[in-house]
Amino acid sequence: MHKQFKWNNKYSVKVDSLDEQHKYFFDLTNQILTLLEHPHNPHLKERLILLIVKLGRYAFFHLDFEEDCMSRYGCPDLVAHREIHEAYRNKVINYLRQVREEGVDLFKLAEEVAEFSQDWLSGHILSKDREYIDCLEKNDVE
Repeated sequence: MHKQFKWNNKYSVKVDSLDEQHKYFFDLTNQILTLLEHPHNPHLKERLILLIVKLGRYAFFHLDFEEDCMSRYGCPDLVAHREIHEAYRNKVINYLRQVREEGVDLFKLAEEVAEFSQDWLSGHILSKDREYIDCLEKNDVE
């Protein structure tokens, strides 16, 4: 199982609103990981379902917000960035579908969701999101 995510400045995209969203995204992932450390919690199933749904919804909000910023300020490579986001959205849709399936191993699914989201987001921030920093900074986006 993954360790809790710890934010540091290497993940900053130098836009406060996006940094705060990225931090919250990881906080949701950490909440899932924390729940998984307590498998005998009587409310585990309900809380995991709620957190997976919350993480999925937040992912849609955040990705849309990021794309809107890139579009509004004419940042390069928006189409390619959108395609990468679309692959993540499709994965989230699949997770949201699975969480509602009868007999799903919720513990295993939650672990997969947390690990995938943590890995994907940290990798995405450190590579793809860095590409729009100059564009958003020169437009004084906060």
